Amino acid sequence: AAEALRSQGAVQVHAACSHGLFTGGAIARLLRYVDGVHATGSLPNARDVISGGPALARGVVEVLAALGLSLNES
Repeated sequence: AAEALRSQGAVQVHAACSHGLFTGGAIARLLRYVDGVHATGSLPNARDVISGGPALARGVVEVLAALGLSLNES
């Protein structure tokens, strides 16, 4: 997939996932093909950890706003 993206002009290709369980040198193998490997912080072995909390919170606020609700209502 990374090769296909590069052939279409991508300057960088990054792999991202949630709950990434990278065993047996998986990150090193991925880094042969991509410029970065990023995962949420749910498991402690990722090279670049992205906290999922803020994104989840923004999503909840956006859904509530679309429904005409807010977190401040009782």
